[in-house]
Amino acid sequence: MCFPCSKISATETTQRHSQSPINLILFANIQATDRRLIVANPGDGYIIGVDGDGYDGYNGSTLGHDMTIWHEHDCKEWHRAFESYSSVIEQQGDERLRNLDRWYHGELRTMLLGRVEPYLHHQELEGIAGWKMKRGVWRERNRRLVGGNPPELVIELSRKAFGEVPDLRKPISTLSHLAGVGPATASAVLAAYAPEVYPFFDEIVAGQIPSLDAVAFTAKYYTAYAEAIRQRSADLTATCTHKSWTPHEVDQALWAVGVRNT
Repeated sequence: MCFPCSKISATETTQRHSQSPINLILFANIQATDRRLIVANPGDGYIIGVDGDGYDGYNGSTLGHDMTIWHEHDCKEWHRAFESYSSVIEQQGDERLRNLDRWYHGELRTMLLGRVEPYLHHQELEGIAGWKMKRGVWRERNRRLVGGNPPELVIELSRKAFGEVPDLRKPISTLSHLAGVGPATASAVLAAYAPEVYPFFDEIVAGQIPSLDAVAFTAKYYTAYAEAIRQRSADLTATCTHKSWTPHEVDQALWAVGVRNT
């Protein structure tokens, strides 16, 4: 399904946001630059509706299936793409994104796995939402929605969702009961906890998967997206015997390639 497209400016005004208690989130003084749209189409951007998390997304197919490594059989190419992820993050020139990305891919998962009946704290959900938006499009309204969730509800629903792993649909649905959380943010939560099962839902990645239609931020679309990436990670693991690939590593490699090739 494709929503009516409308043109927007690629650069918005600088906004100031309230600072979260957790230092890693660093919401203050965020430059509200629509990085995703700049990457997709310098100078102009096109919105195709609004996703379930409350931010606008561009049609990932702008990248084109011929500018991806999806069908690449050379393990070295995939390895190079994955290894380039951190440098592509660095190239965005955003210190807060770098801090959030290191936290998301390091400390956060260690903390989650160290808990009996794992769950998320409210501030951790804010950090995940911040990481997701800093990699894509910042939406202050969405930050406020996420921040307005009762801390006890975040713990309750995240614990329930983690208990539903490895089901593809149930934990996405459970987490989507939180304000400001749709399939994309829910997938970010799950990819942090179980990257061997869940890829992060990203339109730049989705635009490189030939079997998918135009991006739709729905649970149904995420299921098809995740199944395709799971299969690709299984194929890579079988072929590239030096490394076992997780779905989240596949989405990181594809995102890095997508950003570099635009």
